[in-house]
Amino acid sequence: MNVLSGYFTKESGQNSRENLMLPKGLPVQMGPYFVTYRGDSISTVDKDKTLYIVEYERKAKLEDEPTERFTLYPDAYLNVKGQEGITPNPDSKHYLTRDIFTYITAVPRKDIPADTLPYTPHVISQGDTMYFSKGFMVLENLNTKPKQKNYQPEPGDIAVGAEIYVHTRDNGDFRINPVYFIRDSSFQANVPDTVAPLSMAVKFTKILPNENKVQIEMKETREPMDYIVLKALVFPYINVLWIGIIVMAVGFGMAMRQRMKSK
Repeated sequence: MNVLSGYFTKESGQNSRENLMLPKGLPVQMGPYFVTYRGDSISTVDKDKTLYIVEYERKAKLEDEPTERFTLYPDAYLNVKGQEGITPNPDSKHYLTRDIFTYITAVPRKDIPADTLPYTPHVISQGDTMYFSKGFMVLENLNTKPKQKNYQPEPGDIAVGAEIYVHTRDNGDFRINPVYFIRDSSFQANVPDTVAPLSMAVKFTKILPNENKVQIEMKETREPMDYIVLKALVFPYINVLWIGIIVMAVGFGMAMRQRMKSK
């Protein structure tokens, strides 16, 4: 897996949640919160900076209504040329008794092209089902007078279209019609059909008359998973520390002023 890993120059050992992987859109429990990575965007001020949208919901169970909800926007500079890795900057949520700091430790490389799988052959009969990563397809019928936008019939063609029903979990249903044909009594060819939302191509490549079957080949593009690896640090009573620093600074200033007056 092609990953850009981050580094953070200095961090506290206070109550940290170590390197939690968040797939995009999937809530993951982290202590009393369910944390969801919603996506990223490029900073309008600095084009080299990427902002990551991380939603926190405080609840006991995933199905419960949250008692608190907030969104943090940690960012990072991605180094995809030359030096590998990322340079993260945290975002924080402030409370009276604690602060929560969130920063990114790793992200997938998006400059790598999507992984295209090879064609997979399936020898099937009418009514059979073929499965793929996002659903299934059924060979419903073989049509000896196929109509397909990319197939231009010529006189003497022997052509057969495979009428295929495609069902997916998330993208709805489709119907495709790849064509197999013989031209000039000897030239065998095929015209694939595609399912654009799935980046899938399907070919009708062979007729097996003795077995009363056909060969269908499918190819899908496997998109890289979008995710982040996140780390959260909880600093208890950080406000007390800042108050102490301010009091010390004021005291130091008053002491210097008193000394200058005494001179």
